[in-house]
Amino acid sequence: MSAPIIPNSARDITRIVNERVGMVVIYGMPVESQGIKLLAAELKSKLLLYCPDYELPDYLQEPTMMDSHVAFLNKQLLMDLLFKCVSTGDYDKAVTITKSLQDDNVGFMIEELIDRLLRAREPNVFAYADKLWSAGHHDIVNDFFPSEIKLITKQERVKIIGRYYNQALKLDSNVDSYNNRLAWGDSKDKTSHRVSWKFIPVWENNKLLYKILNTEYTMYLKLDMNVEEYGDRKAWGSNNSNEKGHLWKLTPVVLETGNVLLIENHEYGQSLKLDAHVDSYGDRLLWGNNGNVDGNPGYFGWVINAWQ
Repeated sequence: MSAPIIPNSARDITRIVNERVGMVVIYGMPVESQGIKLLAAELKSKLLLYCPDYELPDYLQEPTMMDSHVAFLNKQLLMDLLFKCVSTGDYDKAVTITKSLQDDNVGFMIEELIDRLLRAREPNVFAYADKLWSAGHHDIVNDFFPSEIKLITKQERVKIIGRYYNQALKLDSNVDSYNNRLAWGDSKDKTSHRVSWKFIPVWENNKLLYKILNTEYTMYLKLDMNVEEYGDRKAWGSNNSNEKGHLWKLTPVVLETGNVLLIENHEYGQSLKLDAHVDSYGDRLLWGNNGNVDGNPGYFGWVINAWQ
């Protein structure tokens, strides 16, 4: 990256916009001033955009004793900064910068950032969407995020479909002695209330997790405390949701056939899968897998579609 340009006055503007630079820093002028507005318009044509609340590196704090500055960054620097904000959980700054990009009518940069987060399998992309939504920026979520993230963020009813076997999750019509219901993949049903679910956000130590609610029975998905022969755990629906076994981490994965999610239990570190065998109805039990699933998202991935 070339060295940043630090103009001392408005007469430097013409020189700045005719040089290839990665960053422009102005000291001692408020962002609302006419000089900054003029500079911002000129720099935007070079895709050098205003970055609110930019923290100067140490070497840029030396040239001046002024306690205020305005920074303009090129596309790559802004994208890298935003990616870092999301991946490290600095969501307030990510929201502020994203809103600034929208105001500058460069929504394509938001699209590119989200695509980069998805391809990096960054779980914090869900928290990023949730923070934008909570801040009232519904249009950003609706315009730029993929459908599965929009559905989850807006807490709409969804179908959770195992990609490999193409079966939608449901709960058993019968209960056990604890009034819990086994979870299954249904061989045929993709429309009834039994396959309707919601993701309920739960913030914990600046991390976004989810409870997964079956809307037919108002029961929450969890993994069994006990393991089976291969170390896997059965998945159940329960009336209560106060155990850590009810919390789930979502990881996005981009496949050639479309986006899927890996759904990992926060307590046990096991990701959901459907049984390789079927019962007499063609249904498959839902399990937590004993082992890493990152290398095979085509098998362990889940498709999230609108319920209706």
